Amino acid sequence: MKRTFSTIPSLATRSVSQQAAHCFRRGYGSKTSKPLRVLFCGSDELSCESLRAVHAEHERNPDLIASIDVLIRRAKKVGRGLKRERDVPIKAVAGELELPIHEIGHFIPDWKLRRPNDEKISLIIAVSFGLFIPAQVLQDTEYGGINIHPSLIPDYRGAAPLHHVLMNGEPSTGITLQTLDHHSFDRGTILAQTAPPGLIPIPPLCTYDQLLDMIKPRAAEMLISGLRKRLFVPPFTDFGLYKPKEVRLASKITSEHRQIDWANWDTNKIVRHSKALGRLWSQCYVEGRGKATAYRTIFEDMAIFKPAIETDTWVGMVGMFEDTYIKNALTNSGYLQIAQPFHYGYWSTFLLADGTKRKEMWFQHGEGIIICRREGQKLQYLLVNKVTVEGKEPSGAYRAMCSVNKIVEPEKSLEGAADKSWPGGSITIDAPKARR
Repeated sequence: MKRTFSTIPSLATRSVSQQAAHCFRRGYGSKTSKPLRVLFCGSDELSCESLRAVHAEHERNPDLIASIDVLIRRAKKVGRGLKRERDVPIKAVAGELELPIHEIGHFIPDWKLRRPNDEKISLIIAVSFGLFIPAQVLQDTEYGGINIHPSLIPDYRGAAPLHHVLMNGEPSTGITLQTLDHHSFDRGTILAQTAPPGLIPIPPLCTYDQLLDMIKPRAAEMLISGLRKRLFVPPFTDFGLYKPKEVRLASKITSEHRQIDWANWDTNKIVRHSKALGRLWSQCYVEGRGKATAYRTIFEDMAIFKPAIETDTWVGMVGMFEDTYIKNALTNSGYLQIAQPFHYGYWSTFLLADGTKRKEMWFQHGEGIIICRREGQKLQYLLVNKVTVEGKEPSGAYRAMCSVNKIVEPEKSLEGAADKSWPGGSITIDAPKARR
């Protein structure tokens, strides 16, 4: 569903230059400050770009920024047995820029940054830091703190705005510069925000890395502009432009976000999740020899497949994949006879989060597979190039799925079906057998 926003009319109807003039008249251009002792808090690639920009401004304009210290989170234990440590990306950048680096696991009561001659920090800048900075730390600085957030607050407040924007198929996004609130994440005063003429368009099926590359320079530019205008100096005026009818939250990405909901996600949504999150997973359910097994199955490199010929019926030609035709799709016997290099259609049963089961039919496509899905009156085709089945080595999707599935046999493919539909009814098939 398309997102609708209402903006402040007096600002939204003005040109970018008029908006800049409006900001100046509000006193932004007349604010002054002493040279800043900055504590920059960051972690990921977004914060790396902003740190480089702040350092460049420090070298160019020491009257604005006198010094920069960098606060990072301690390295995480990763890998089997948690024997390896992985540093956040910004640590290498801070070292390259020869900036003082301070590491922290979490903030403890009465935490203070130790600096030469007991100098106090003037301003905290947080970009994708991941820890809440307590009120006592903010109060110990001259100007408190500011934050760059890659969304149009109040929409997509939270830890993973770029992921959620992509998963929801938003057509555009923007950036917000805000103060650090003493009580909650992303509840500060909005000091600057991407205005409607300059919203960042999101191409269809954009990946996370592609969107991040578009956001990083614009976020750094907004941060430096805010520092030059001394937007961090009180009094503050809320410059928020957007009042969405429904505010969406951008919660931290968990394993549940990556689990494919075959019953409720259409093909476009599955691919959007893949582009945003990378690896998705599902439970491939196999019954046989008196027992049932659910294999955790990882899906990667997914895309929407567009056949040269499309149909909105199951009967007849389902489609043409490159130069290969699917012939006699779903004949009266329910058998899919497929021209070379395709051989047979396959059923896979997936166990959903609520315990229900969902059957999907797929075909070989080179080393990958194409899952055919009925959505409304249309067929949609999901191309999957790489699959990893739990306990097995990563491989092409076709080889991996064959290891836990069985070719659909003519006399068994719709045995016991209540309505002969595909998929649906009470379709049953023989228990899958391993094929290698």
